[in-house]
Amino acid sequence: SGGGGMLAVELAGGAPAARAFVDTLRIPERTASLGGIHTIVVHPPSTTHRQLTAAELAAAGIAPGLLRVSVGLEDPDDLAADMAQALEAARVAR
Repeated sequence: SGGGGMLAVELAGGAPAARAFVDTLRIPERTASLGGIHTIVVHPPSTTHRQLTAAELAAAGIAPGLLRVSVGLEDPDDLAADMAQALEAARVAR
């Protein structure tokens, strides 16, 4: 009660790092919708806001490496481990 599990993170390395992060995750579902009980990770520049130009994205504050995360009901330790290995893939992709 009193809040939710939504957050946004911006990865250094822009779109290549964001793609590597999302592509490496095993637990979150691939979808553009941020609803439901499962963890979801979305890369807005290539999904929900893909129609915008780079300049329009920048004006809206949407960086190339921006990810939106809606945390679901999965085991926290499993999610943390999955996010850690995906961060390593994003680091390498930079």
